[in-house]
Amino acid sequence: MKNINNRENEFLVSMYEGKNRQIRRTFEALNYKIIKLHRIRFAQFKLNDLARGTTKIFPLK
Repeated sequence: MKNINNRENEFLVSMYEGKNRQIRRTFEALNYKIIKLHRIRFAQFKLNDLARGTTKIFPLK
């Protein structure tokens, strides 16, 4: 976990394996409230600048 942009309330969290709502529950245990959570990657797929509601086709290996 790393504080980004010198803001007290914005963090970058890297998780390699987890269960549903694990980040929310972890931060709640530390008395933080999650307002917005943004996934940037899932397995080897990076979302980059993919707009909400759009899709991207990945080739099969």
